[in-house]
Amino acid sequence: MNNFNNWSPLYSKIRITGFVLSTILFAIIISYPIDGLVFEANLVLGLSVWMAIWWATEAIPFYATASIPLFVFPLFGVADIDKVISTYGDKLVFLLMGGFLLAKTIEKVNLHKRFAFNTLKIVGTKPKNIILGFIIVTGCMSAWITNTATTLLILSIAVISQVDVAQKKRFATCLILSVAYAASLGGLSTMIGTAPNAVFASLGDLLAGVEIIFFDWMLVGVPISVVSLLVLWVYMTTSARLDNKKPILKDKNIITEELRNLGHE
Repeated sequence: MNNFNNWSPLYSKIRITGFVLSTILFAIIISYPIDGLVFEANLVLGLSVWMAIWWATEAIPFYATASIPLFVFPLFGVADIDKVISTYGDKLVFLLMGGFLLAKTIEKVNLHKRFAFNTLKIVGTKPKNIILGFIIVTGCMSAWITNTATTLLILSIAVISQVDVAQKKRFATCLILSVAYAASLGGLSTMIGTAPNAVFASLGDLLAGVEIIFFDWMLVGVPISVVSLLVLWVYMTTSARLDNKKPILKDKNIITEELRNLGHE
């Protein structure tokens, strides 16, 4: 609490600075257009700078910043409000929203913990096996929720503190990097694994008239993701030179205890 109080005045100054600076920059950009840019493009550039600063400094709540185009575009005559509102109801928005709701649900019911510890119970507690278990869990979860959310959820249950001191540094480095890379690779397998996938599918339909359905994406994405995750496991465990002859956890019962705390018998 004391640390928060110490940062609070600085945080307030950052928000105020962001609020004022973004407005000034927006006014400058639309008042002095870049050569070769039509007014509409210049307005979008100024609006992008404005919103980026407000998001970065949290000058106002995130959702309020996201609503700025609702009044800016009609105000400058770029698009009528009906057209602007319709873009907020695009199917891509609802697809991504579903992914965010799924991530929140997984966190709420501790599904990530249940999945992770049950997987570790199956693969065992030797160093390479633990890395494999976390790669599997991360890859599977990131197929359905965002990579960042998956990484945060999985690292929150990482068993680094329970590792034998002799291998702790190498194992910790290997585990953290493996989780981060696995989240990116697992996100390739579905359209909602990461936002760029959904955007790419949407643009393909809009610009090229090619509709990419969810199952078609998985037919290509899943094999690529699976092979990449296996290559990741081999590379990371080989590079870290982990000793796989015996279990690495100090407390052999930690997995059973964690599952019991989650309601598993």
